[in-house]
Amino acid sequence: MQRRVIYWLSFWGTLVLAALPAAAITDIGPTNRVWLQGVVELVFSGGFKNEGLLLLETIDDAFNVNLLVTTGAITNTLTGLVQINPGAGGNRAVSANWFNYGTIDVKYGADLTKTNSFFYQRGNFNVASNFIVYVYSTNGVFSQDAGKFEIEGKVEFKRVAFNYNGGAIGGSPTLISSSLLISETATNPDTFVFNGPECQLFGNNPTNCFLEVQGSELEGAVVLTNVGGFRNDGTISLDSTNTVAPATLTVTQGGITNSSSGIINIESGTGGPREIDADLINLGRINVNSVLTINSPSGGITNAGELKISADQLLMVKSNYVQAPSGALEIELVQPDPAFDHEALNVAGLAQIDGVLEIALPGNFTPAPTASFVLLRCETRIGFFNGVVVPPLPNSQTWKIDYHAQDVTLTVSPTIEIPSLKEFRLLSGDRFYLVFSGTVGGGYILQSSADLIHWSNLRTNRPFSGILEYVESNIKQIPVRFYRVIPAP
Repeated sequence: MQRRVIYWLSFWGTLVLAALPAAAITDIGPTNRVWLQGVVELVFSGGFKNEGLLLLETIDDAFNVNLLVTTGAITNTLTGLVQINPGAGGNRAVSANWFNYGTIDVKYGADLTKTNSFFYQRGNFNVASNFIVYVYSTNGVFSQDAGKFEIEGKVEFKRVAFNYNGGAIGGSPTLISSSLLISETATNPDTFVFNGPECQLFGNNPTNCFLEVQGSELEGAVVLTNVGGFRNDGTISLDSTNTVAPATLTVTQGGITNSSSGIINIESGTGGPREIDADLINLGRINVNSVLTINSPSGGITNAGELKISADQLLMVKSNYVQAPSGALEIELVQPDPAFDHEALNVAGLAQIDGVLEIALPGNFTPAPTASFVLLRCETRIGFFNGVVVPPLPNSQTWKIDYHAQDVTLTVSPTIEIPSLKEFRLLSGDRFYLVFSGTVGGGYILQSSADLIHWSNLRTNRPFSGILEYVESNIKQIPVRFYRVIPAP
């Protein structure tokens, strides 16, 4: 029968276990308990295995308890339990490499910092509410491979490579100037909070994960960098808390593809600039709830999904903006300020537009008659929105969209305007191009005639988006052609 051994360790000063007889440094057996309860600093060389209980808890006074494993690792087996409790107070520090297959219960603040360390989490690791665990390990690796990492309090990783390979994570690890790799084998959801100027993302962000790029009082500004490009299937947020701080997402040698399930939220938080330095293809949804600058090294932004710009916010694209036929641009209007034109989208280069424009009004806001809103400013505009969704207006007022070479404006019109000819020109390939514009809503029929008596229907547009485009082929074979637009029955 194995003899039960309880070590009551309350030494003052430093105890070097490697210098003791071998029997004193053997592994902690399944029926054994080691309790560090006083002013203790234990230094191990070679590591040890815990199959029983390792307890860090003081009595009598607020003593510090430090456990240092210089080489090797602590292997906490399936039956092993490590508890860090407050007791009478003091600091708790464990500087070691870890293999955890059992249970680690942290019910008090603890420092698990070790330079060049590794921590393989494959059991249960629990951090109680209201307590912080620090893992400030330069060039360290924390690998969540299996089991449950339950964070009810807070865990801060600094300069650590965090690998999420499997198991489950409850709560939100904070990664300070650290890197994150989420493996395809990690199928459970989680939230990761980034802070600091040297954060890195390796690989893609899967559907089940939320990446919060958050400036905070920890290290102020946050920059999350990716090399080679990545796909966002989950959610990414640029935000700040407790202080005014910039939040930046940067991609070098590639771009961001926001997939159909992907969401990118730009939040004001407690203030500070928000920036994405990357080429961006949006197939999902982007919510611009704070001023956002997109610096694209080459291609700019292509919107083939949904892009919403909230009231009184601004999206600045420092290169080109392309909206695909499947794309939707949603703009929430705000009462214009005479000191600022309040365009929602500012494009330094080419704005090539297509797809749908959706206009929303915030609660309790009704535009004044003849009010005008600048939706878009650009260096050069190409194309028109093919569909427009607008809110109703009182007193038979309607909306009118005006397309100019360098801007698109939306105006409240007191009356309905039947579409009239806006522009026409000859195209290559013996084609003739016409554009008619009018107020949004209703339905209209484009007709043609050779004698102004007999008219043929060419196209019906209902509901009318404010623009009707038509291309007539083989125009040189038609000696005379007249066009008109009439209301649809």
